[in-house]
Amino acid sequence: QFSGQEAARLKAAYGEFCSRHRDAVDIYKYYLSHDRRFQEFVKHCQLNPLLKKKGIPECILFVTQRLTKYPLLIEPLIKTSKENKIEQEKLSKALALVKEILVEVDAQVAEKEKEDRKLEIYNRIEAKSFTTHRGAKFKKSDILSDNRKLRFEGDATLMQGRGKMQVVLVIVLSDVLFFLLENNHKYSFFTPDNKAGVVSLQKLLVREKAGQESRGIYLISSNPAEPEMFELKVQNPRNKQVWIQAIRSAVQNCPEDEDDTSALSSEERHKMLEAKQSQIRQIVGVLRQKDVEQALILEEKMALQLRLVAA
Repeated sequence: QFSGQEAARLKAAYGEFCSRHRDAVDIYKYYLSHDRRFQEFVKHCQLNPLLKKKGIPECILFVTQRLTKYPLLIEPLIKTSKENKIEQEKLSKALALVKEILVEVDAQVAEKEKEDRKLEIYNRIEAKSFTTHRGAKFKKSDILSDNRKLRFEGDATLMQGRGKMQVVLVIVLSDVLFFLLENNHKYSFFTPDNKAGVVSLQKLLVREKAGQESRGIYLISSNPAEPEMFELKVQNPRNKQVWIQAIRSAVQNCPEDEDDTSALSSEERHKMLEAKQSQIRQIVGVLRQKDVEQALILEEKMALQLRLVAA
């Protein structure tokens, strides 16, 4: 029952059923409040003494929980079958197979929850909001294109130049990462200063900022077409490894870059080249500014040391 084609059917059926548990309950509540005939049917069923404690939502829950009962049933049988080694081996194998099915069903439920969350994010983004990706507009509709899946999300502080900071919602999809701002329960795309608002996962490096209490993570795009570096601070140092592992996993599973620049027109290639050169100039400018700041700090430090010697 728990192996071969039977197991495949169980995974498919329970995965679909459990994934849509919330949808089923929502539909039940909708018809209960909008359909009079359905209301009368439910009331009629509740008059039956056998059905008083087993309404439709409860029955749906019973089915979703049924798989979790098998290990609780099999484990005591294994303990009581010590004298029958063959029976014990069969039960142990059945237990392992059941747990494998449970893991698969849980994965399908988690995938459905992420898909629902992706749609929620899409619906909450302002219609006119957009950012930039490879020199073009990136709109809310792009979230649903190319079969993109939600891989990870979380709140973090995005560090910008000159000590500026911005709390953002970081969204990681199958192939891109971007930032959102929340205001009055609505989202809008956030574009960092002098940078693109969308980061491709292709050739993205994730580095941890040193220090046990450090909350910092560096996202470094080594893609020659869009070199960038972002510094994020997670809310809790203990969550830093969760962030790093989740983003690295998304990078490892990222589909290959299908963007073929040879198919672009000469004008589009020229625009991409100009955008790349502009980014390089901006990064070089920031580096020079940092050099000047460091030089000033060193001069101040030397002046203080001279005053200390003269004192």
